[in-house]
Amino acid sequence: MAVKSVSVSQSSLLEREKDILTQFGDCPEILRYFGNDFTVEDGKEVYNILLEFASQGNLHQLLKKSDMGLPVSDVRYYTRSILRGLSMIHEKGFVHCDIKLLNILVWGSTEVKIANFGLAKKRNCDFDDGVSGLR
Repeated sequence: MAVKSVSVSQSSLLEREKDILTQFGDCPEILRYFGNDFTVEDGKEVYNILLEFASQGNLHQLLKKSDMGLPVSDVRYYTRSILRGLSMIHEKGFVHCDIKLLNILVWGSTEVKIANFGLAKKRNCDFDDGVSGLR
């Protein structure tokens, strides 16, 4: 389990991220939210959200470790998973707004999940995202 923390006085963005993550439940392509709590660290109250831990880091780290680049078959799998996750995000009426390799977390050899919804926005108009058929 991973913990994302901020001081209570600055917790509104993290609380908003928690509210967004709760919309996705067990979607296999989106980082899972397990709960939240408050702790005291160095005499200051801290707000924490409890998230899945990415044992393999993120795609940025994975790419940096790879001397020859990633196998095409893995890139295909990562891309399909990312598009499925984005489809779910759009179906729930959100736009992620910060898709990058650092925000794509890796499990095992080829499982990836979208993380970091701090910049996500609620979509205010309907549009065809073009990836709905990936499910």
